[in-house]
Amino acid sequence: MRRNEARIDDVTKMIVPRGEHEGKWRSNDRQFTDTQREIDEIKKAYSDLYSPRDALTNLQRRLEGVERRLALAQQQAQEAQRPR
Repeated sequence: MRRNEARIDDVTKMIVPRGEHEGKWRSNDRQFTDTQREIDEIKKAYSDLYSPRDALTNLQRRLEGVERRLALAQQQAQEAQRPR
């Protein structure tokens, strides 16, 4: 009987009170909230730097450059085919 009581006492000493668990859970929740806020701020900062409009403008410039080079190459090919 005493052995069982000693074991029960040992187990009881190892049990963490619910209040400590709740404190840790609240701390984790705050940390998760802070981390999510930081992620949201970073996303907003980067989306403000390079918007879909910026991407489309960049693609338009690249397309215009390709069209210019193509027109130049076609012109040079036609000039090379002309008899001299």
